[in-house]
Amino acid sequence: MKKIEFMSTIGYQGNAALVSSKLIKMYKGLTLEQLVEKGYYRAAVASVLFDKASDKEQYLVDTYNKQASVEVRNFLHLQRVYGVPEPPEKIGKIQKIKG
Repeated sequence: MKKIEFMSTIGYQGNAALVSSKLIKMYKGLTLEQLVEKGYYRAAVASVLFDKASDKEQYLVDTYNKQASVEVRNFLHLQRVYGVPEPPEKIGKIQKIKG
């Protein structure tokens, strides 16, 4: 699974990841900072998880807390708010969905 596919995953069906083609187009080429500027926090969380970039976790928590009405305690809390699981070890196939 590619990073952009993980960021654009909208669910799983068995061992297949359901990936939005529309989200791929929206997120493609954006940096973490650009994702945050545009308010794409779910994609930003997925990006940090995929890269295992623990040095970026606090950046996301801090920027989220500056903008949100409800404060998150840590990155795990932010991950749960957006419902982003850890990247799967093995995906059988990627099923792209329009829209």
